Amino acid sequence: MQATQANFHKRNSPTDGGDKAGQEFGQQRDNPLDFNTFDGNSWLSGFVNPFAYLTGDAWKPYTTDYLQYFTPTIRSAMADQLQRKGSTTSGKIDWDVAGTASGNWFLAGTNGYGGQLDSNILNSTSPVYGAPAGKNGYPWSHLAIAPHEVDNAKWIFSAGWFTDPNGDFKQAMMVIEGSAPAPDKLTASSGLVAYKLVTASPTEPAGSAARVDGTKAAWAVGYTLSAGQTIGVVGIQVNSDGTLSIEINTSMTSASQFTAFTPAKRTYHR
Repeated sequence: MQATQANFHKRNSPTDGGDKAGQEFGQQRDNPLDFNTFDGNSWLSGFVNPFAYLTGDAWKPYTTDYLQYFTPTIRSAMADQLQRKGSTTSGKIDWDVAGTASGNWFLAGTNGYGGQLDSNILNSTSPVYGAPAGKNGYPWSHLAIAPHEVDNAKWIFSAGWFTDPNGDFKQAMMVIEGSAPAPDKLTASSGLVAYKLVTASPTEPAGSAARVDGTKAAWAVGYTLSAGQTIGVVGIQVNSDGTLSIEINTSMTSASQFTAFTPAKRTYHR
């Protein structure tokens, strides 16, 4: 469990007999709750390189489904309120598919999730922490290409470096046009493939309560995504050495316009 957004402490001593059902193990006050459970005995199978997380969020490969730790009655009540439905109601973070574009990526020349430049680490005479100087945070070097957390039929393209090389955290839905393969089917043999990027517009199921303008209420259970405004095109190529090359062009409005990489191409690794 992360303690960065709440005042949590775990009470587990020889005298208290360990954790018990109904036992209070933490308190939360002002901030939103960032709740996770972890199983240190096994890695998630969907991370091609779990060692990339040793430099930041080392717990991530050990994330487990928290619903399993509740009684059936509580688990069912919680699941009913989750927007995502299906076999993995509580979600999935390990979408890596070896040999394809699907999953999590880190900019070549960086140390994985930590977002630090390899050169800074190799040339340093003291410990190096955090993102490189001038970057807007460690996610500047991150890239994720994965199904949307609720509407798995839509793919999300999320780049820490979208147009700002220092990191601007632009989020975009990837819309597959024509016969282009889905990212989990995009392999080295596919060559360069371009996708249009559009904003995501949630559509709630029929019969959902009318939303109030400006509300921050959660979208209705089972919502789907519709294509919104076009914000550019991205060219993607899976390389034979297991890396991924991409190039983003925000002046293009159609995937057919992207025919070749330019010097703006970047390469990522697992």
